Amino acid sequence: MVPTRLLGKTGERISILGFGTAAAGTRLNLKEAVRLYEEALNLGVTYFDTAPEFAGYGRAQEQLGYLLRERRKEVFLVTKCYEPHGDDALKLLQQNLR
Repeated sequence: MVPTRLLGKTGERISILGFGTAAAGTRLNLKEAVRLYEEALNLGVTYFDTAPEFAGYGRAQEQLGYLLRERRKEVFLVTKCYEPHGDDALKLLQQNLR
């Protein structure tokens, strides 16, 4: 199992190894990506990272969504926002939570 650590002062315990979703979004079909995400989670990876600027972002989010339907409480989901204005950043982040 992948070791975990507390994330700063948040109290959240996350895996010390994160899973970036960009490559899966561009190179894998849905079945392959979900199987890969599930295997990572089964091995103890709980930190999954995505971002709007990643190639294949929409596909990666859709693929990850299948895993999250069943195992959301096990995943610490991370995204980034490059919007320079607060209102636009908040809108983008809210869209990412769907």
